[in-house]
Amino acid sequence: MDTTSSSPSKVEIFKGSGVMVDKLAWAYAVNANSCTTFVRQLLTAVFPPEVLLVSNLRGTNKGKGEARLPLEKTKVDAIYNATLERWPGTPLSLVGSSINGKITEMRNKVKQQK
Repeated sequence: MDTTSSSPSKVEIFKGSGVMVDKLAWAYAVNANSCTTFVRQLLTAVFPPEVLLVSNLRGTNKGKGEARLPLEKTKVDAIYNATLERWPGTPLSLVGSSINGKITEMRNKVKQQK
């Protein structure tokens, strides 16, 4: 995990990915006590809420409701790689379900506020 960057307030989440997050968001993620929390913290640091609310991991249209856009592959790959570096042996399916779970939770919160 590279903490050097061109901007002193940003950190590259996985060396060579070019995906940057605020140092504070990175600190929250790194101090997570589980892989799932790590992924969820990084997800919300990498993607703005307005993108997450209309997306899911791979993008789908299940015939009911709106089609979901896929998340940007470069950023998703960086999250996967950072997770596997920090939490070796993590099943890829756990990372994906953590991403979609966080997005679903965000969508449900917005629905409840309406």
